[in-house]
Amino acid sequence: MRNAWKNLTVIVGVAVLSLSAVLAQESGQLVDVLVEEGVITSKQAEDIRARLAEKNAQTTDQKIQLSSFIKALTIYGDVRYRYEVDDERADTTTYNSTGTVRSQGIAVERDRDRNRVRLRLGTEWAFTDSLKANVRIATGAGGNSSNADLGNVQTGGPGNAGAFSSYTPGSNNSGYALKLDIASLEYDKAFGADWLTLIGGKQLFGHNLVQGVTWDDDTNPEGGFVKFGDFKAGDFTISSTHGAYIYGDITEQQFGNQSAGASNGIPDGGDDTWLLINQVNFTYKFDKEVTARLSPGFINYVGTRLAAQSATSSNLPATGNIAAGTGAIGFSYDVRDLNVFVLNLQLDHPLLWDWKQRIYGDYGYNISGVDRAKAISGDPSITGGVTAASATVPGTTVGNDKAHDQFAVVGLTQTRGKGKGAISFDEQFVYQEADSWDPNLTDSDWFGGANLNGVGFSLKTSYNFTDNVIASLRWRHANAIDDHLPYSTTIGYSAATSNSGIAGTAVQDRTDLVQADLTWKF
Repeated sequence: MRNAWKNLTVIVGVAVLSLSAVLAQESGQLVDVLVEEGVITSKQAEDIRARLAEKNAQTTDQKIQLSSFIKALTIYGDVRYRYEVDDERADTTTYNSTGTVRSQGIAVERDRDRNRVRLRLGTEWAFTDSLKANVRIATGAGGNSSNADLGNVQTGGPGNAGAFSSYTPGSNNSGYALKLDIASLEYDKAFGADWLTLIGGKQLFGHNLVQGVTWDDDTNPEGGFVKFGDFKAGDFTISSTHGAYIYGDITEQQFGNQSAGASNGIPDGGDDTWLLINQVNFTYKFDKEVTARLSPGFINYVGTRLAAQSATSSNLPATGNIAAGTGAIGFSYDVRDLNVFVLNLQLDHPLLWDWKQRIYGDYGYNISGVDRAKAISGDPSITGGVTAASATVPGTTVGNDKAHDQFAVVGLTQTRGKGKGAISFDEQFVYQEADSWDPNLTDSDWFGGANLNGVGFSLKTSYNFTDNVIASLRWRHANAIDDHLPYSTTIGYSAATSNSGIAGTAVQDRTDLVQADLTWKF
């Protein structure tokens, strides 16, 4: 009798799913419920989805012509309006390596407000159940940010070491340029292996780090990604992710012209720089509402990258120091001596009434932090180190093992409901020492433009007016951890430059950033 009931349920379900293509989303949710309740098997669910996709394709009235090898096409995206107020304070005093004042400066307050828009339009092309392509375009003329400023052209860009970019009033045409944001090919269950996923191209970030802080959620890495898993044993699941991403694609010296490379101690001009990420994920499901995940990993760089293919670049490190805007995805700054152990965690559990909470965070430790600090401070024992005239850091000279090599993020998110009427709160504590992480990867809205050497907090609340229209308000505040770190802008730490009206090298002392967003997702 039970089997007869299941079969009848499947028949009725298929009939309902076939009514209209408009019900595609609701149909998918119904199939998921039937699987969860044990009414149908996963294999039967796949058959139903396949029939639904075929039915939907037949009811399009040929409004969109697709090649026969394309099984399904999904169009998605979002539009966001943002009003932003940014207030910063910088101290222009610089110090010698002994800690004495090198040049007495002043504390300078600076603030700005701006209106920004972001458009992202994507298409997902399914060729088979396992093979699909993802292509997305977005606003943003250069770098990683997808924001376009209303009424002005942004000639600097995020990551300019805390300096406010210069603007040309009334010339906003180039501010709405489009760029290729994602172009990837994904092979799930590759070669028939349920535990293998392969992705290549410019892709969404697939590892576990706190996005919006440790990893800038505007940054879509370019390269290859491999996932092994999920391997399950009862309530325990294990998987691993491995990525190799092009960080700096140099033009190797051609036709025997090695003058640029040779002048910087690299006879053949050097190799491309790659960012390598390897992470293991351990997940345990205590019950239907409580799940914990722990993800240790290791992140490092290989290869070399010249800041400029010119003999005039005299203070280039042996690896890294990518010129602004010339990296594969707009990366800049020095990436030498970054070998970082990371630990990401996440715990989902219920709160009172119908509220749910997520506890999450990152911890990072750069095991080469001492060498990084010495290199940037001009340690003569490290080949190619930046000269002391460019950046002097007290406590990081030869014979001193002081380093700023750790970072941490701790966050709490409380949510109630889904879709229309849903509300959420998010609180974060952020601590990022100067030699602990790559400033190109941290979020560009943190500490005056992706600067390190900052400690602070973030408070955010969001409300869903409809299933697709969301309003949010965020406040970020941070102070300098060490106010004796006058790095220059080419290094990527807290500094101010001449286009902000401050001459010379300065220390980012305090930042306050308020962002009000209205987002429509489709």
